Amino acid sequence: MSNTSVGLITDNIGSSLGRLVAQATGHVTLIAPFITQGALERLVAEADPSIPLSVFTRWRLDEIVAGVSDLRVLDTVRARTGSRLLLHPRLHAKVILIDDSVAVLGSSNITDSALAFRDPSNVEIMAELRPIPNRLFLFVRHLERTSVPATDELRCQLEDAVRSAPPMSACPEVEIAAPKVVEVPPLFPSFRSPDHLYEGYLSVRTFRDSETRAAILDDLEVLALPEGLTEKDFGDQVAAALLAHPVIAAFDEFVARPRFFGEMAEWLGTRKELAGQDAEQRKRYLQTLIRWLRHFLPARYRLQEPGYSERFGRVEGWEE
Repeated sequence: MSNTSVGLITDNIGSSLGRLVAQATGHVTLIAPFITQGALERLVAEADPSIPLSVFTRWRLDEIVAGVSDLRVLDTVRARTGSRLLLHPRLHAKVILIDDSVAVLGSSNITDSALAFRDPSNVEIMAELRPIPNRLFLFVRHLERTSVPATDELRCQLEDAVRSAPPMSACPEVEIAAPKVVEVPPLFPSFRSPDHLYEGYLSVRTFRDSETRAAILDDLEVLALPEGLTEKDFGDQVAAALLAHPVIAAFDEFVARPRFFGEMAEWLGTRKELAGQDAEQRKRYLQTLIRWLRHFLPARYRLQEPGYSERFGRVEGWEE
């Protein structure tokens, strides 16, 4: 984060954040465990109505009864085309991302008291970061993968639970009828252009396509590399990580003797990690895996592309 400038916001936080949100030209991401409809609407009031929102929060019965979480937020989000409301039961972070240019994180939820839309207000502090560090994009991508969409069904269940809830002091701290978050590791690798992975490691802001960016972030999450690597050190560490990955290590053994493409695709179909992938998806994954192995371990593998089918394997396994 050495190239990131940091500014602190301590006064009139809601107004300051609202001015930043109003500058958005592409997308706004809002993350907070407590969000109320009125505060959210005031925060985004000056943003262009065409700007989509990604809103992450949590819905717990005790917090809804207490009034710090608001089911009506779903209505506000749905009123904006292309927007979405996602739920994570263990969410505690408070983060706002405006396009790819600025992030704000700190203590403030999106409530009137936290944003100083009400007097007296909470004592809060937020840090403004420019540009957005890559690790923050990684955090948001992980949150995206491990959250679930808010639904009308869940909202109705919680509304019924609120009506029948005991007094707030006795309200249990549980998620009533909340969907379970199942954390599924991303398929690795998934980015199909490994020669550009280092560029994404430096900053995914250079990639505009959302699917491409998601694939890069998923791979970087699995790799879990330290910041500040040179391109050579990055390549060396990716190569080591590839051979240490259970699926890829097993694949490396399988191709100790060169295999035809169909053989490799069939072998991948036996792996539980690829359960649920159809033949076309396995083919795509195999193509990506071969690209990565050839790029990061060029001396270890050889690819032969005759007219009818590709053959791929470790160099020492080829018959001269």
